[in-house]
Amino acid sequence: MSNLVSRDLSALLGATRAAVLEAIADGGSTTEVALRLGVSPSSASEHAAVLRRAGLVISVRARNQVRHHLTPLGIALLGLEQPAQRVAGEQSHARHPAIRRPGDSRAPWPAHPPRTL
Repeated sequence: MSNLVSRDLSALLGATRAAVLEAIADGGSTTEVALRLGVSPSSASEHAAVLRRAGLVISVRARNQVRHHLTPLGIALLGLEQPAQRVAGEQSHARHPAIRRPGDSRAPWPAHPPRTL
């Protein structure tokens, strides 16, 4: 990420919260994000919760860990490219599994969705 985007993001979100958002872009659990940033796990968890309520992050519990991932909005805010998930004839933009689009006949959730926070 460029320093200009990082500086602007810090002005918008605050330095620590912007750093948490950038760390979540690399994926990981709450503890991994905290270790990367040198903050306590409880601080990383609180920042992730605020980012989740803002629609920038999704968090998925996997046994005794909570793993964080960026939403399409979080990806766009950081100026990152979404990975291409193409199916024959589908446009190149990635689809977020929780977003239903007009004419979308697929089930809104898998039969056994992961537990999200």
